Amino acid sequence: EIDLEQVTARLSTLEPATPIGVALLDQRVAAGIGNVYKSETLWACGVDPFTPIEAIAPDTRRELYATAARLLRANLDTPFERRTVAEGLAVYDRAARPCRRCGTPIECRRQGDQGRNTWWCPACQT
Repeated sequence: EIDLEQVTARLSTLEPATPIGVALLDQRVAAGIGNVYKSETLWACGVDPFTPIEAIAPDTRRELYATAARLLRANLDTPFERRTVAEGLAVYDRAARPCRRCGTPIECRRQGDQGRNTWWCPACQT
């Protein structure tokens, strides 16, 4: 089980201006999320991946990590067929295709020092 209090305490040790999309990949905060679940978690929670940690409410921070844990657990038995929505993945690797929630084209941009791709819906994730 995930200890959300410990995770959010570790999250608060990062630079407050760190974008949440970068923070979710930081293995010192919570191990295992990875790039797929970063984008999918942010979409599921309706959070813009470029929002600084300091601008995200504590309840939303906990929700993000709880959602990531739920999505990871749901895919434990199917590592080669990841699903976060009935159709498959909501945003990951779906640039320019319609958002599964609102139909807006999914966007993709590199993020962070490692330049990892981030996929998101500019209409749903504000």
